Amino acid sequence: MGDMTEPDLVVNRHTLEDVLAQLVDEKPGFPPHQAEAVREDAAAGEPEIAFDWLVSWLIDEYVPLAPSYFRRLEAVANYLGDKRSWYSVACLRDQVQWDGPPPEQADPPLNATTAPRVVLSLIAECQELEGGARRDALEAVDAGDPRAGLQELVTWIEVFETPTTPWFLRNATRVAEFYHDNPLSQRLDALPH
Repeated sequence: MGDMTEPDLVVNRHTLEDVLAQLVDEKPGFPPHQAEAVREDAAAGEPEIAFDWLVSWLIDEYVPLAPSYFRRLEAVANYLGDKRSWYSVACLRDQVQWDGPPPEQADPPLNATTAPRVVLSLIAECQELEGGARRDALEAVDAGDPRAGLQELVTWIEVFETPTTPWFLRNATRVAEFYHDNPLSQRLDALPH
């Protein structure tokens, strides 16, 4: 497929298999049996499973990522469009080796279709919370109730007095307002800024 720079990277059904193979090939230390599984699953029309193999290893091994590599992972997750892929990539954001301070994430579009993704981004932003707290919030989103996922997340943030970022507070408030959840908006306003 050749060398792909960010501007000319196109992820679609025709390029997905090659993009996944390139992402695997660029990470020395990627276990050969997992690399083979990524290629086999992608070739068999199971790109979500192939992508899961890749990102699971990146997360488990806490592999440092170049910004361009991360953007390609984002492009694949966006193409796949499933919540698991998108959440995994959002979790990888803190492994990116930015040149200087990391750029602030743009506020994602928010509507009935994208609300689960926005809440998944908020959950991913709270990596310091214990696994059970994140699990409860993820389960609510998976059950089709992003608002309940955010409520669960905010409860745990309150309980553990977890610091939040301006990006988190701004977007959590956007979600609460989208669902017309005034009590949740008030709880968010009470969090330390």
